[in-house]
Amino acid sequence: MTIRTPLLAALTLLLTLASPAQAFDDQRQGFTVGLGLGYAHMDLDYEPGATGLNSGIASSIRLGFGLDDRFSLLYVNEGAWYRRQGHVWFTGLSGLGATWHLSPRAPSAYLLGAFGMGSSSQPFNDGVDVHRGAGYLLGAGYEFAPHLNLEANYTRNHFDKDRGLAGSGAFRLLFNLSLY
Repeated sequence: MTIRTPLLAALTLLLTLASPAQAFDDQRQGFTVGLGLGYAHMDLDYEPGATGLNSGIASSIRLGFGLDDRFSLLYVNEGAWYRRQGHVWFTGLSGLGATWHLSPRAPSAYLLGAFGMGSSSQPFNDGVDVHRGAGYLLGAGYEFAPHLNLEANYTRNHFDKDRGLAGSGAFRLLFNLSLY
């Protein structure tokens, strides 16, 4: 199963359940969609005790529902894309998250947290195993205008040590567009 399958299912479910009166009305309450791009700096943990550093492109896709103008529950798909040994790699986290805005309107600082399934793979090479394991994300951001924010976060994934890659961490700086 590719990453697109659960993302498409979640998007279909949220669009079906979202009330048109609570979608894209400039209120954080109701249906939300977020897309982000930025910079990622990864630390890959190999066994035994070896590490590798890589830089790449950070990506973010978020689908959720604002319970009020400060608190939202989200499906997150957070990633880091980079090149290593001539191949494109993706290290990311898909799971459940939440945001808490300190103010009900922009400008506003916010906190973000998520947990779920971490993965590391070569998405354009079918012959390579996918590393999977538990992961989390912690971050903070600033919505400087309605729908536009700058965010810094850290993702950490823990993989099966017996398969060569023990884990990954990524510091990420993103520019996000949040539609609500």
